[in-house]
This record gives sequence, C-alpha cells and structure tokens, in this order.
Amino acid sequence: MKSFCLVVFLFISGYLGAQVTGIISSHTTGEKLASVSIQIKNTNQGVITDKDGNFSIHAGPGDILSITYIGYEPKEVTVTQSTSNIMIHMQESINTLDEVIVTGVFSKIIPIKSSIDITTIKNEQINQIVTNNATDLLQKVPGVFTSNSYGEVAAKVYTRGMVYGGDQQFVSFQEDGLPIDPFALFYQDGFLRNDITLQRLEAVVGGSASVLAVNSPGGMFNYISHTGITAPGLHMQSRFGLEGNLRNPYYRIDASLGGKFNDAWSYYIGGNYRYANGAQNPGYALNRGGQLKGNIQKITQRGKIQFYFKALNDNNALFQFIPTQGFDHPHPAGSFTASSSLQLPRIRYSFPSSVGGTGVDYDSRDHNSWEHYAIGGMVEQNLGNGFTLQNNLRVSSKHRLDNASIFVLPQEIGFPFLLFEGLLGRTGTYEFFNANTGLSYGTMTHNPDFTFTQKLNLPGGDIAPNSLLYSPAGQIDYKASDIMDQFILSKDISNHKFSLGGFFASSRFISAGYSPSGLAYTTFEDRPQAVRIEYTPDDATKNKVQLSDPNGIVGYGIGFNGFSHNKVILRQTSLFGGDQWNIAKKTTLDLGVRYEHFNISNSFIVTKSSVFDSNGGVDGDPDTWYDNYILKLSPQSTFDKTLSTVSFSGGINHQLNPVTAVYFRYSQGSKTPRPSDFIGTQVAFNDVKQEATRTVQLEGGLKFQKKIVQGALTPFYSLLPNVPNAGYGNYPLVGGISTTYPLKTIYNKMHAYGIELESNIHFTNTWNLRINGVIQSIYADKYVQWSLRNPGPEDDTLIDLSNKKLSIFATPLIFNLTPYYQSKKLYADLNFHYLGKRAANLLETFYLPAIGQLDLNASYIISPNTTIKVNINNVLNTYGTLQWSAPISGGIAFSAFDNDIFTKEKLKANPNAVYFTQSIQPRSLFFSLVLKL
Repeated sequence: MKSFCLVVFLFISGYLGAQVTGIISSHTTGEKLASVSIQIKNTNQGVITDKDGNFSIHAGPGDILSITYIGYEPKEVTVTQSTSNIMIHMQESINTLDEVIVTGVFSKIIPIKSSIDITTIKNEQINQIVTNNATDLLQKVPGVFTSNSYGEVAAKVYTRGMVYGGDQQFVSFQEDGLPIDPFALFYQDGFLRNDITLQRLEAVVGGSASVLAVNSPGGMFNYISHTGITAPGLHMQSRFGLEGNLRNPYYRIDASLGGKFNDAWSYYIGGNYRYANGAQNPGYALNRGGQLKGNIQKITQRGKIQFYFKALNDNNALFQFIPTQGFDHPHPAGSFTASSSLQLPRIRYSFPSSVGGTGVDYDSRDHNSWEHYAIGGMVEQNLGNGFTLQNNLRVSSKHRLDNASIFVLPQEIGFPFLLFEGLLGRTGTYEFFNANTGLSYGTMTHNPDFTFTQKLNLPGGDIAPNSLLYSPAGQIDYKASDIMDQFILSKDISNHKFSLGGFFASSRFISAGYSPSGLAYTTFEDRPQAVRIEYTPDDATKNKVQLSDPNGIVGYGIGFNGFSHNKVILRQTSLFGGDQWNIAKKTTLDLGVRYEHFNISNSFIVTKSSVFDSNGGVDGDPDTWYDNYILKLSPQSTFDKTLSTVSFSGGINHQLNPVTAVYFRYSQGSKTPRPSDFIGTQVAFNDVKQEATRTVQLEGGLKFQKKIVQGALTPFYSLLPNVPNAGYGNYPLVGGISTTYPLKTIYNKMHAYGIELESNIHFTNTWNLRINGVIQSIYADKYVQWSLRNPGPEDDTLIDLSNKKLSIFATPLIFNLTPYYQSKKLYADLNFHYLGKRAANLLETFYLPAIGQLDLNASYIISPNTTIKVNINNVLNTYGTLQWSAPISGGIAFSAFDNDIFTKEKLKANPNAVYFTQSIQPRSLFFSLVLKL
C-alpha cells in the first residue's frame, strides 16, 4: 500500500510539475511589480504576482512561462530541472499604448481605450538624453514646437496652430497633477527642472485638455516625480560637460534615495545641483543652482496617501541676440560665433529708494533668479459602492528676480546716443573709457550747429561703426504666494464612469522694480567691457560731468519704462465633470464640460515723471549726473476685472481589435487673458475690453499596438475665432522716461490643420526606430497687425494680411527621427530633429532656413549598479535660426524691434545688412557616471 501511494504521489507530482517561485521586478528601476501575469504557454494555467512581486506556480521542465505586464515588453522563461526561486527583470517598453495613463483623463485608463491623444515619455527614454531645459523633452511630442533660443528657461511652446501670442500662452505645465503656475504670472518652465527625480512625462496635445486642466486649451504637460516604490535605493549621477562648441565647462550632480519604511510606507528624496558657464560664456557662471524634492507615500487597501515637498533655487541668464549676416544662410557676423556672449560684464551698483519707489542692489551675476518652495499632499481613495476620490493640495511661494540685461543691441555714438540720454543741445566733448582699465576709446563732440565729430576707436567697427552696445539693466522683483486644490469624485454605474471635480487657486502677487534700473553702455564684442562716460561742456565755467558711475551705469532708475509697483490678487475657480461611457465592449464615449471663473484686482503705482535734482542726487554731487534724476510717482490706481468661460469636449473611441483603435474628438475651449494682458501697460484698464480667446479643435486618429510597430496617426483642425491683437506703444523719451499708450484691440481669426505621427518600430530585438512629427498649415481668415514705427501714435499703421497662409505662426514640417540600438548592456541612438523653413515676418520678406540638428546618445552598463553615458548635442555644430530682429535703422537700437518694417525692398537694397538672431545651442559634450547602490 505504501509503495502504491508513493507511485501515485510521484505520478501526480510529475503531472503537476514542480513548484516554481520567483520575484518579478523592473529592469530599469528595480521596483517589484505587482499584478504581473504569469501563464504557462498553451495552457489556461496562470497566476499573478502579489504586492511585493512574488509568485508561485506549478510547472515542469520544458514548460514556458509567458510573462506580461502593462507598460513592459512581454517575456518568456523556459522551466528547467534546476528552476526554482528565480529573479525575472522586465524591460520597460519605451513607447506603448498599453500603459496606464493619468493625465488628461478624469479616471485612469490605457491609451488604446481612450479618445484622447496622449504621449508618454518614460524614465528610460529621459535617462538616455541630456536636455538643455525642461521643454526640450516636448520636442519628442508630435504637434509641439519648442524654441530654447533663450537658454535653460523662457522657452516658446506652440501646439496645433495655437501660436498667437507665443511663449506658453495656450498650454499648462504641471508637476504631479497640479499646475506650476495656473495664472501664467511667470514663464511656467522657470520653476520646472529635469533631473533624477523625474519618472515620466505625460503630454496631452488636443482639445481634451481644455476641460481637464485649468486654462489650457492647447495642451497640458504633466511632469511626474519618482516615489520610493518606482526608484528604490541610492541613485547617483555625476556629469561633466563642455558647452559652447566644447569651450565652456559644465558640472552637475544628481542624487536620490528611496525605499520602504514598511509594507505600507515608502519614501523618496532627490535633486540636483549644477554650475555652468553656459553655451555663451560671459566670464562667470551663466547657470547655477538646483532643486530638492521628496515625498512619503502610504499604500492602503483602498488607495494611497502622499505628502511631498519641493525647494528650487536656480539662476539662469537669457541668451542675447547675435549679430548676423546672410538672409538665405544666416551666420554670425564678423568675429562673432554662436558661442559669443553679449551679457553684461561683472557689474554691481546700488541706490536707495529715494531715487524712485524702491531701492536697488544690482549684481549682473545674479541674472534671472528663480525660487519655488512648495508643500502638498494628495489622496486617492476607494470610498466603496463604486465611489473613488482624488484630491491634490499644494501651498507654495514663488520668487523671480529679473536682474539682467533686458536686451542688448548696438547704438551709434552720435545723434541717437544724445537723443536717448536727453543730451541733445548739450554741446561739448563726450569721452568714453574702459570702466575697468581706464583706457580711452576716444571722443565724440557735439558741435553748436548740431553736427557731430567722432574720433573713436571702438571694437565692432567692421559691423557697426562708432557704436556701443545699449544694455538696459532691468531689475524687477516678482513674488507670489499661492494655494491650489483639485478634487475629482468618480462613481461607477453600470457602463458609466461619472466624474465631478473642482479646482481652486488663489495667489497674492507683488511686482516692484525698474525697467530698467540703469542704462549700461558696453563695447560691441564678445564678452563686452563696461564703458564709463565723461562730458566736458563747451562752457569753460562749468565743471566736467560724470555721466556714468564707475561701473558704467548711466542714470539710476531712469529709462524707457521707469518704475512700477503692482499688488495683485488673483482667483481662479473651476468646476468640471465628465462621463466615460462604455457604449459597447469595444466602444467608449467620453464627454466633459468645464466652467471657469477668473478674477483679478490690482492696485498699482507707476512713474509719472523724472526731475533733475540740482542738489546732486544720492551722493550730493551735482556733477555726477547718473544719480541726479529723481522719479516722481503717480497716485495709486486700482482696477478689478472678472471673466467666466465654459469649455466642452467629447470623443468616441472604438477598438477594431485588441491592438488597433480609432477615435474622433470635438472640443471647444477658452483661454483667459494672462495677468500681464491686464496690467502690462499700466493705464486705466477699466476702459479697455479684455475677452477670453475661444478655441475649437477637431481631431481623430488611428492607434496601433502591434508586436513590430506601435504608434498613432492623428489628423487635426484648430480654429481661433477671436484672437485679440492688443498691446501698447511708447511716446518719445522725455528726460530719460518714456510713457505708454494703449493700442486699439483688434480681434483676428485664424485656423490650422495638419496631421501628427508617432511610431516605434522594432526591426529586431535590438534595432529600433522612433519617429514623431507633424505636417501643418495655418491660415489667416482675418489678420490685422499693428506696425509701430517712430515713438508716438502719429505714424502707427495697420498691416492687413487676411486670407493668406502664415507660416510665421506654424512651421509646416517638424519631425524627430531616432534610430536606436538596445541590448542588455549597450544603448545608442542618433536623433535627428528637423524644423522646416518658415516666414521670417508677416510680409514674408525672407524665410528662416530649415534646421536639422543631430544628437548622439550612448550608454553602457558596466555592472548592474554602474552605467556610463556619453551625449553630444548638435554634433555638426549647426547654426539654426530660431528668432531674429531686424537691421538697425538710423543707428537707433529700438528700430530692431519691429520686424514688419523690414520689407523686401529694404532687403534688396542691402542684402548684406547686419541683423540679429538667436540660434539653437552650439555643440556640447557630456560624460555621465550613474551609480545605483
């Protein structure tokens, strides 16, 4: 009997197989993966992993374990006689339509089942490149145009023909589900940095964002941070680079620490610090600073709770325009290069509040300073009975100090110089010195007959004779404290998933400062030198006058806009709701609506006039004119404005089969004017009408998720039916101060259409190709533009460009082509970014040439804990024009600002004219060492 039982036991054991146990984790992050499906191939036998990635299954030698998990490449493991407790690492799929997404939807969903155009850039892909700024990642999102010509911050971001007004007007940058800056008080990317803490980026381009994010009808970009679960252990990355065509050093370190306190609680903390002279080295650090972020998270049976913090303190300089020649093939003029710096030299000066509304302590090395301190918490909870709740609360303070050149352009030493300094009629001799060495650059004499005799030896004479760089040094201090909260309550009822949500944001914003705080003149060369100016009157009874201080600053607190002070209260309240309705097994209808209420109130003081202080100003010396102008301020004024908008979006998605789906969506959104649209001109805005900009989008598409190729093809149509064309002009300078006047607001109408593509093709297990791009056109049904010529409204004219194609607003072709090789240890790619040619101005005087930028990225895994990387950006050191300013007319720097007065006739008359451009950043090289401990 015992022998019979033993035979039966051995028979059953051989039939069922041995007990195979193991742990499944992410190859990239080491995270233990829960709910992974393990199935014995060609059978119905299978299990899933528990919350710690453990599994146990009966399998015999020769059985094949088929392992699948959303967001990761499928894997097969053959069971052998010795297979027992095994470790299985899943490779994260870089592009997939099967991963769960959280951005742009009321409830989590996978893209193949969603009627929303969503692109996810994962941690693995982010880690392979070195970006110049947070928005560089958006170049990998179809339908998005970004320009990083200013450097690490202040990028221009356009989507689907929504380009009017530029900058970041129609989109929302978010961090972990809440807007960085819901009111667009600042450049949103100024408070956002890519570093080791970034887990992934989810981008929604399309009208659905108009109902799912505050004030963002063009799209939303959610930068999602790591947690202790997604990035356990100690991770460190040190990076050394050479920017500015391999001339300027770059140093950076990133580090993070994550893990679990116990089965429920996890923690994460990380950040970066970098110090760099930048692509355009001014002789001191162009970019320095970093951030620290962290969170603790608890996983409960019903959901999760997270608390987080952020501390960012960073300094960046905005690149200046480079003198350029050649309209067909732009290239830096004279001895200038793409790496040349026109930033102010090391200059520091100060003056008390008695000069104007507030005191100034100016240091050119501070550039543009960004600080962002935030704490918050989020909850995701299953309430039972089909109800779920998400709530995200953040309290933060933001500080931006603009402490840099507003612009830098050459100005002739003669009539223009005397005009802008209020010196016309003050005859005599003006002598110019190097502020550091005392070397004389020569003299300019203002003769009684209003002629000018120049005996100057200034750098840059081959490009702009007898000229210095006009460098207004601004200092404006912006501070905002805000609180925002968003909740979404969802309820599953039969085939419906209803959602109701709300968003509230309140901010107190103060801005105070001078535009500019001082006027500097510097030499017209790479790394300019500060120039000190002395004036000797014709009248021998009068003393010699110091027009500038020892640092070269001409006029404390005076300039084209003088002083302004704003105290602003902003409130934004939104209610939104939607329904995901599973009409059939493979068909989903998605509907959403959003109501927004916006209020702005402001009390402000501005410069009314400036008065020459005969008592000698700050230092009591009447012969030092740089501190003798005292600003007189206007009485305090106030205004209060309110706007309400309603947005709607609806889409339908149908799965043709498990790997292919089609969708269509219609959206009607609204964009509230930015606070600067209300307060920028500092006039009686109670008399100026401000309306929300309406948007309409139609989009459709095909999404495919096959073994060899995954991607999406998305045609779209966008309509902007009431685009406001507003702004202000300047009256002529009087005593160094310019006052402004509002322009009549004109409402234009434009539409755009195009098709977007994103795809990932797997030729073999190691050779792959990523493609994304857009072909688009934009047309002006009605487009009337102000052209401001000389100061004052007398010669302001309107340019009517209705009923024509305007490629100035939408580059017809943009794409990224990235072949890449990926094995267990080696990754390498060659990314080609192409930006097609587009009109330089509304008159289509010439076309900015197409840009092709080549980047090389490679990494090698030395051991499971050690990786080395090499990245070369702009391998061919291409000079690619992103922005431009017109040639200077009459030696007056301000004339470069109106590109639309540069006609085809002017180009024909002077094809070699010097104008000014900003380019893609010159070649850079980076070496990185990554450690995981």
